[in-house]
Amino acid sequence: MMISPEAYYHDSIEGRSPEQILWQIHSLKREIRHLIRVLESDELNSELMIAPHPRTQISLKREYLELAVKAYTDAGGKLELNGIEQKEAAFNARLPGMRKLVLEMRGSERYTVTFPEKALVQKEKLSPPEDWKREEYLLPQTFPEFTEALEKMHMGEWKKTYSASGAEPRETRWVLRIEYEEEAPYICSGRSAEPYNFNLLLDLLNGEMFWMG
Repeated sequence: MMISPEAYYHDSIEGRSPEQILWQIHSLKREIRHLIRVLESDELNSELMIAPHPRTQISLKREYLELAVKAYTDAGGKLELNGIEQKEAAFNARLPGMRKLVLEMRGSERYTVTFPEKALVQKEKLSPPEDWKREEYLLPQTFPEFTEALEKMHMGEWKKTYSASGAEPRETRWVLRIEYEEEAPYICSGRSAEPYNFNLLLDLLNGEMFWMG
């Protein structure tokens, strides 16, 4: 059973020593990484059947973590970023220099996002050839809002490559490429596998509301 962030703060953070809060921080980080591994595994796991769903648990635990980190730093504690957090921080720091984002679902669709003012999307249907279509539309987000959405979905945590462990009857491939004004592009790809929250990126590019997690 999950509780609200406010209830978590009252039960686990309020009145605790910095050492106790730090223990909570490390525990939450381990739990989040475990849940991500469960979601990204291509093996059946009974935890996927538990309510609330692991995606909901991740979202709430990230809120708990934010409260715990703030309480720890307010108490004078200093946190060192782990490897994944350093990678995410570096990714986020480069986002203001982003000039183009391209997501290609091999043999299916390609999204190309540029930023004249608001985010402009060119969406192409790649197959079958006789049904090829192309459409262009503006997303509601400005450039800062679009980059903030990428940060909130923790794209900087994504691995460089994702692949299924076994043979797939119908293999699917995708490639994400982010181009910057002065730096080398960021490239992430997958073969019949994807980040646990990949659907958030698709929702964002299609102009739909999406859950942050």
